[in-house]
Amino acid sequence: MSATPSVTSILAPDWGEDLSATELIAQEKSNLHKELEWLLRMEVPAVFMQLGLMLKDCAQTLAGPSGVSSAVAQASVFTAPITNTSDSVKGFAMLEGSRIIKADVTVRFSKWNKSLPISTSITSKEPWILSQIQNATNYVQLALSELDDSSLQHGLFHTREQVQSVMDRVMAFLRKAQDQLLFQSNLFPYNIDDLQLNAFNPRLPADLFVDFSINYAALNVSVYACTLLGTNQPARKPSSVARKKADMLIGYVHETPYGTRFEIVDHDEVECPIPSLAQSLAHLKSAYELCQRMKDKVCTLKMA
Repeated sequence: MSATPSVTSILAPDWGEDLSATELIAQEKSNLHKELEWLLRMEVPAVFMQLGLMLKDCAQTLAGPSGVSSAVAQASVFTAPITNTSDSVKGFAMLEGSRIIKADVTVRFSKWNKSLPISTSITSKEPWILSQIQNATNYVQLALSELDDSSLQHGLFHTREQVQSVMDRVMAFLRKAQDQLLFQSNLFPYNIDDLQLNAFNPRLPADLFVDFSINYAALNVSVYACTLLGTNQPARKPSSVARKKADMLIGYVHETPYGTRFEIVDHDEVECPIPSLAQSLAHLKSAYELCQRMKDKVCTLKMA
């Protein structure tokens, strides 16, 4: 018959087990520290190099050709047909980087100008500048400048906080670049002073506005036919009746900073897919996700 253990033996700590647990924790910390050191020395520089290659290719695609032969430059020009089912807006636009170097646009609205068509063009002498593509390119270049730091090139990171800090800045620039290719920040009629109407030849009538912008990596051509109003006509939003007619802008009365008032009587938009912009947006998304994975991996080693 076995002896019953004493109260003293039950309550006494097992120093051997405690010491073993302490050693295991110390060993785990040592392993995490070694893994972090390897990550900082080997994987982080490799990922940053991969990011740099992705973003340089993206920046070059967005900016268009520079210092290349005319044949290469011509090959980079994309011609987007402008057409829709209503045929109210027709034509084409040729894009080279952030510039529309040539375009022909014909507009015909049943409620405006007695249904007579209006045609105009853009030439390379006065191209239309797509500021969203310019801004996206600038943000990509800012992200590249973070990656081009000398410490990154030589793998001199010593702490995960350094990596996280750089990742946060790079990801912020990548998010802003993506936003530029996804939607226009200022819409008509509030961007009326930013419209590059001088690019059109012949000049558009005073009551017709055409805008080129980027929407979800596609070229968006927006046309607004208006009626000029007297100065005593108050500004107003569309009535509920107008809203039910499928176009929120028709019936909108706007006053410019110069006192001119006009009412939007017709409006149409054409979306022209641009493969190079879609590719650039996909690269930006992939680069952002790569940054996030690296940041998450570094965060998992927070015990080191």
